[in-house]
Amino acid sequence: MPFGSAIGSPNSNGTTINWNSSSGWDCNCIPNLTHWTGTVDVEVFHDKITSTNLSITNGNSIRVRNGATLTISGNLNMGHNSTLIVDAGGTLIVTGSFLANSSPSNVTINGTLNISGNYSISTSSVNHYLNGEVNVNGNLSAIGNTNVYVNGGEINISGQLKLTGNAIMEGTSGYVTYASTDISGCGFSYLICSNGTRYGNGNPSWCSHHQTPFSNGLNFASCSAYVGCNTVGGSVSSSAEVCASINSGTLNLSGHNGNIVRWESTTNNWTSTNVIANTSTSLSYSNLSTTTKYRAVVKDGSCAELNSSEVTITVNPETVGGIISSNASVCSGSNSGTLTLSGYTGNIIRWESTTNNWSSTDQIINTTNSLVYSNLNTTTQYRAVVQSGVCAFDISSEASITVDSETVGGTVNSDANACSGSNSGTLTLNGHTGNIIRWESSTDNWSSKDAIANTTNSLSFTNLNTTTQYRAVVQSGVCASENSFDATITVNPETVGGIINSDANVCSGSNSGTLTLSGYTGSIIRWESSTNNWSSSNTISNTTNSLSYLNLNTTTKYRAVIQSGICASDNSSEATITVNTATNPGTVSSDTNVCSGTNSGILTLNGYTGNIIRWESSTNNWSSSNAIANTTNSLSFENLSTTTQYRALVQEGICSPLNSTEATITTIELPLISSTKDGDNCGPGTIILEAISENNSVNWYDSETEGNLLGTGTPWNSGPITSSQIFYAEAIGPMGCSSASRTPVIASVYLLPEITLGNDTSICSKDTITFDAFNGTNWIWSTGDTTRTINVNTTGEYHVQITDSNGCINNDTLFLKINELPQVDLGDDTTICIDSSITFVAMDGDFWLWSTGENTQSITVNTSNSYSVSVMDSNGCVNTDTIQLSINQLPEIELGNDTSICENETITFNANVGSEFLWNTTDSSISITVNSPGNYYVRVTDSDGCVGYDTINLIINPLPKVELGSDTSICKGSILTLVVEEGNSWSWSNGYFNSTIEISSSGNYNVIVTDSN
Repeated sequence: MPFGSAIGSPNSNGTTINWNSSSGWDCNCIPNLTHWTGTVDVEVFHDKITSTNLSITNGNSIRVRNGATLTISGNLNMGHNSTLIVDAGGTLIVTGSFLANSSPSNVTINGTLNISGNYSISTSSVNHYLNGEVNVNGNLSAIGNTNVYVNGGEINISGQLKLTGNAIMEGTSGYVTYASTDISGCGFSYLICSNGTRYGNGNPSWCSHHQTPFSNGLNFASCSAYVGCNTVGGSVSSSAEVCASINSGTLNLSGHNGNIVRWESTTNNWTSTNVIANTSTSLSYSNLSTTTKYRAVVKDGSCAELNSSEVTITVNPETVGGIISSNASVCSGSNSGTLTLSGYTGNIIRWESTTNNWSSTDQIINTTNSLVYSNLNTTTQYRAVVQSGVCAFDISSEASITVDSETVGGTVNSDANACSGSNSGTLTLNGHTGNIIRWESSTDNWSSKDAIANTTNSLSFTNLNTTTQYRAVVQSGVCASENSFDATITVNPETVGGIINSDANVCSGSNSGTLTLSGYTGSIIRWESSTNNWSSSNTISNTTNSLSYLNLNTTTKYRAVIQSGICASDNSSEATITVNTATNPGTVSSDTNVCSGTNSGILTLNGYTGNIIRWESSTNNWSSSNAIANTTNSLSFENLSTTTQYRALVQEGICSPLNSTEATITTIELPLISSTKDGDNCGPGTIILEAISENNSVNWYDSETEGNLLGTGTPWNSGPITSSQIFYAEAIGPMGCSSASRTPVIASVYLLPEITLGNDTSICSKDTITFDAFNGTNWIWSTGDTTRTINVNTTGEYHVQITDSNGCINNDTLFLKINELPQVDLGDDTTICIDSSITFVAMDGDFWLWSTGENTQSITVNTSNSYSVSVMDSNGCVNTDTIQLSINQLPEIELGNDTSICENETITFNANVGSEFLWNTTDSSISITVNSPGNYYVRVTDSDGCVGYDTINLIINPLPKVELGSDTSICKGSILTLVVEEGNSWSWSNGYFNSTIEISSSGNYNVIVTDSN
């Protein structure tokens, strides 16, 4: 147990019923009630459940408030100076035993205490006030100077009530029931009721002030046997919801036993209570404005009152529909907005909308105070339907979203052509929706524009010199404006025939070329050709500015015919193509097949006429080609990765160059690794890897390039490896072609999951320790547990097997030793005499803390009290013992004041009390009789061994001297005088009392003389 300082005093906050969750306490801490110093006062306002035993020590306290239930899952231990209070309406449930075995401690139960095990109270200065209901399923025992007070409480003990060693249970009202009793008779332990009668077991005949306990229980108020009560509170039916101001209903009590004393109501969960004078089984309510709880109070005869179950009449405020904000105008088709309801009371049941002023309604599933609308095409009204609890529905104000038709720009009719400088026309807008805001024109395809102030649907133009576009701008309501489709007035410049570039010489039969027209104005109507200097001409259907010719055999002239729009046509300049003799390109040999990527060869051109201009290659069947600077008749190739065609370009003189026949070098596609499968192993070992290449073989290497050939085939065994490694697979296909690159395949060697439970350890016998495996995803403990952690308190070896996310398994074991608590035995309660002291020795341990505050191994005391010591040994284990010390008074001896006797007398001295006596005369009796002067001393020992002393001085006084002389005679008629010289008083036989007498008669005369002693 730590010797530490206290934490702040926490109150429960209701976020969780788990005692061991810091979020359940307003200090954001878990209450620790076992501090050696400091004070923690825990107040439980909400239901709480502990996960195990709970101890309260060293000035700490728990208070369970009205309406809260605290459940202790195990034993509740009360320690030194601890306090427990259960308020009326609060409940404490102990599933184990309630142990109040340290002193002092205080317990006050004004609510309910339920104990599944035993209720044990021992040592001294312990006061338990049981004013509520206490139910003990086992035994209730009180031992030592303990006090149990019952004032109106109901104590129900299923087992035995035991009171010994000065323990009492005292009550003025209420009762206690039990199966049997063990109450020390005629001692200082007893049951005592309101009139002072004491009850105990085994009373001897001389103990008349004790009564034998009743067999089943005691009624403290009447001092009579307990008569079982059967008060049953019953059930009230039933809870209801009503609307404020106007409501009514009737509650009925059933299943009760006893008389209905009254009904009660509350509007603040019984913080305060209203008493209702009604003793019938039904209660009517009406026009409630606040949620109210009701219950009946029932009493069977003289038994305690019991409350029935409670019902709650939940009062809902009247419904207020509220106000929606706000109306809006939107454009049809693409719009959105949010309506918000405010000033309402109750819950929003739904929203509603209409497009026909509520002739029909559409329901909207939405219970929030805001509604989003979007893309409306029709003017729509919205409202919310609100209901407060069971009150009638109410409808909010409405909001109207006015929807304007979407703007349609329309179409301007129609495009037209005009010749520059002299033109006119009218444009018309059709098919538009909305108002015409203006017209616009542009001569740069709307990069810039000119506004035209015209809101009609027609627009006139005249004498345009530049092609111009026209459009109208239209807007419908709040919708965005839209431009109409435009109309283009194309203004044609005057026709210019232009120039054809250029004359050319070509080779007969196999030639081609392109003529290009430039510098023209207008459109190309056609091209024309002539082989007789325009004596006749051929029309060519071509309206582009270029004309291709092909395989001419005769010198030919060409020209273009141009027309600008609707302007007159014009001929271009002419171009002459002079035809010369043709080229023979020859044949390239020969086609072949090679492996893609690694190959070589030589191509040769044969049978050609002309000069080799270059070679060309293509990988896409001449969709594109690559020029090769080579003018010889042979060409080398190497390391082709794609099927490639080769040809030579040959030109004879001025004739067009011609391509030779082509030769195709077909590349055989390299085989591919289509899929792989990595392998793994937990720790060093052999791993199986796979690499798939359809219809091909697979070689395995230890390097991405070059390296060592390790094996072939798939799947493949890596052989023993100790760490993760990458292997490389290569596919071998037809013609011995291998894959372009090797594919990595991973062999993973996983480390075993780390686990360390730590070194063997030990705990104290009353403690529990948590072992944590920390890592892994699955756990199997030698205890059978499968959680990451286990809590144990038994000596033995504990083993855990963990499995990580890779499926790898590791183990660890440790040994737990349970250290016994240090032996602490102060002995039985004892007594000493008031003039003595006693030393209490704790014997074992390394640290001691006494209830006196001393921290030595022993203490010497001489005061009546209960003394306790907490002992900590070298293992940090703590044990406690308590002893009661009583102080006996010394025997009171009174021999009296110093005294005296006459020398012929004796005197008796009496010690009066004690059991053993020793006089200085060596007598050992209770009294002595003496007649000698001197000091007399007695030593008296009583039954408790306490010794008292007293001394008295005895003086022996001598007798006074009396000498009357010898017998004598006198003559008749004479007088004889007798004189006593000493003394203070004299008594003569003849009745005289003087020191001197005169006699004249014969006879015997004597005198008694008494001196001052």
